[in-house]
Amino acid sequence: MTPMRHAYAFSLVLGLSGLWSAGAFATPSEQSSVSNAPMVTVTGVVSRRMEREFELPAELAAFRSVALYPRTQGFVDWIGVDRASKVRQGEELMRLVAPELAAQVAEADAKSQMAHAQRIEAEAKQAGEQATYRRLQAAGRTPGVVAANDVENAQHTAEAARARAEAWNESEKAARDAARAVCATESYLRILAPFDGTIVERNVHEGSLSGPAAATPVLRIEETARLRPPSRESSDGPPVRWMSRRARCRSSWTSITPTAGLPPECTRW
Repeated sequence: MTPMRHAYAFSLVLGLSGLWSAGAFATPSEQSSVSNAPMVTVTGVVSRRMEREFELPAELAAFRSVALYPRTQGFVDWIGVDRASKVRQGEELMRLVAPELAAQVAEADAKSQMAHAQRIEAEAKQAGEQATYRRLQAAGRTPGVVAANDVENAQHTAEAARARAEAWNESEKAARDAARAVCATESYLRILAPFDGTIVERNVHEGSLSGPAAATPVLRIEETARLRPPSRESSDGPPVRWMSRRARCRSSWTSITPTAGLPPECTRW
């Protein structure tokens, strides 16, 4: 064995013996600190926008709120909703009864039928007078059979009959329009929901007298499916509006003007 190999082997043995002696003669505290070293989990760094949710105290109002009044005076005959009732657009909420209005409808109907009969009579007279005039005119072509004065009188009588028939025709139209208007007023006795919403107020019951001049509305409907912040006037001038890109709102609510149109019985006009 060469001297270089002897020196390398000696150095290796010396180093191993030093490491063994250091571990063998280490204190218990040093050995426990080495064995109890914390394990740290690391991850990669990602760049992103920070988001945070927070609650904003605010006052929210219904998106739409409508007070309902009858468009004509009458007694409440039937009401099908109460507070907290969910209703759909076009749903019938309340029905009134007005005996004097029924009498007006009957009177308008009678006038319309009378005007129709008068028009039929006037048209029949016009047809007779027109036929008489044509016959006299044909006979007047033969000299000496019919006087010219009689032909002229028959012509004027036929023209007058035609004018009376046209006048009664216009009278019948006016009577029908009046009957239709009275019947439209009768449709005001039904109150329908103007939109989908919730009944939040009811102030009448069956038998109550109500009308458009009542002090309080018969019903109040609100659309609570959508909410909106109420407009608030600041002390310095224009309204202040708070806007944010993202907000979470909470509501603790648990929680309808008559429409136009004629009832089926008015289709005869």
